[in-house]
Amino acid sequence: MRLEARYRFACIVSALVLTALVCASPQPPEQNEFAWVPSYPAAENSATRTLRDGDQLTCQRKFHVKDQGAAVRAFFEKELKAAGFDVMGKGGITGKNWDLRADNADGTRSIDISGNGQTDGANITVTARMALHSKK
Repeated sequence: MRLEARYRFACIVSALVLTALVCASPQPPEQNEFAWVPSYPAAENSATRTLRDGDQLTCQRKFHVKDQGAAVRAFFEKELKAAGFDVMGKGGITGKNWDLRADNADGTRSIDISGNGQTDGANITVTARMALHSKK
């Protein structure tokens, strides 16, 4: 009986310690670092990869949309310009294949977006980069 109580106590303490560690451990900074990147509302089959290389953090997201590529391109161009980015692009009038490049004013953030038209919508790749330390 006494051994069973010790076992229950040890299980409770272990669960509390594990909960405290999970709650107290800091989240990787990459999780919220890219909140400034517009998210397309109808993205499907998303795959995200984040890479840190020195003072640069890169996040790449690939997804599929059922919308036509021209509409997706227009969405990103509008959102990025509204956020103060300088946006340059090529292609996209027909919605088949297009590229956008966006840079913020101080050069610490950039986004490359490419769309590849498919019969059922478009495949989109968004690659966002940011400097972890501001340039002086």
